[in-house]
Amino acid sequence: MAAIGVSSVPAVSGCLGIGDFGSEEPPEPEPDEDENEEDEDEEDEEEIEVEIDELAHESTAEVLENIQWLKNNYRETVNEYVTAGNEVHDVVETIQETLEQGENVSEGEIEELFRVADNELARIGPRLFGDHFDGHRNIARRFEEREESALDYARLNERERLLELIDELDDELSQEFDPRFVRRRYPIDPLTRKGYTWFINNPEETHRLFEVFAKETTRLDRDNELKMHVIPHIGTHASHDGYSFEPEIRDDESLAFNDAIGNDVLEYVEPYSDEESRLTEFFIRSSYLSQDAGFSGGISVDLEENTKSTMYIQEYEDSQAAMDAYDRVLDSAEEYDTTEHFGLAFEQVFAEYNDSNVYADIIQLEELLVFIDVTREPWRSRESVSVDESVSDDGEVDRMFLYEGTFFDQTEQYREITEPEDDENDDS
Repeated sequence: MAAIGVSSVPAVSGCLGIGDFGSEEPPEPEPDEDENEEDEDEEDEEEIEVEIDELAHESTAEVLENIQWLKNNYRETVNEYVTAGNEVHDVVETIQETLEQGENVSEGEIEELFRVADNELARIGPRLFGDHFDGHRNIARRFEEREESALDYARLNERERLLELIDELDDELSQEFDPRFVRRRYPIDPLTRKGYTWFINNPEETHRLFEVFAKETTRLDRDNELKMHVIPHIGTHASHDGYSFEPEIRDDESLAFNDAIGNDVLEYVEPYSDEESRLTEFFIRSSYLSQDAGFSGGISVDLEENTKSTMYIQEYEDSQAAMDAYDRVLDSAEEYDTTEHFGLAFEQVFAEYNDSNVYADIIQLEELLVFIDVTREPWRSRESVSVDESVSDDGEVDRMFLYEGTFFDQTEQYREITEPEDDENDDS
């Protein structure tokens, strides 16, 4: 060990600055500070470029995950919610029948009722619907508030008072777990309130309307689809039964996913559609929503008279599959130019379809292939969006306004990450 230490001393000690011990090797030249700074700047720029792509992917994937949940799990969740209410209702009904026949109910039977209620109803809204909706009602608390009184009435054989209390609980269950009320409390079309904030970063903004169409083909070749509208919360209206609900969309063909969108959007993406490789395809059409579009009981917008823009997204198994699909698009379509939206670099492409061209800006975000502003209009011919003066003084904005502040536009978050914080101690 001593021999190893001695032979190593000159090199190691020289590096540590302890002494050169007679070493005559010339000192290494000092690195060029300008070159180091340039290298660091290039590394920072590359890192920043990755960051905004990652932000856009993360926010887009989150929206698509919510859409997938609504498409695949919503109906099942509503049924599970209703079934839980029925489990409790069965016990309530048994107690009602016993009391109506003039027989007493034991404390044990009442305890069983509240045990079942606690098991089935505790946090049932958040537990089943999670953070996909808000405004959950705490139905379990309605039972908790009456438990002591019910046990006391059973102990005293106060059948009439107990029956009255049990009837109140039955009414609560009927109102809460009727499938019609469940679907109105957790409406999927239109999707408002929390759902709107998935699409818009600023919930105060009420100028956008989104139409969503998600579709996938299962191994059994059965189409699994979701069609819905996403609108801002523009007030509630009272129905005849005293409940307040979100405005409903009128039966307006211009707002419906019917044959019109088949001609208007679905066919447009045909040159870029990759049925064999993708897992799911999403259409998200953004339209400008005028402030005067709201009224008591509904909202009506003539989309043919409002500029709209369609985002088409194809989801793949992984980023490599998406990259392969991206390359196939570039090989089959004509490349026009590169452009930038919200700090993201897009390829502008066009492809012939039905004797005319379909234009789109395309980007790959990991497992997602995103086409933005899919249209038959060439880039130079695209008209601006007519808006209220509250949005723009001259009443006109660029078409990209339809994406500004949406889940896809992460420039604000990007700015927060990349811009240095102000030095509070800087007196200059």
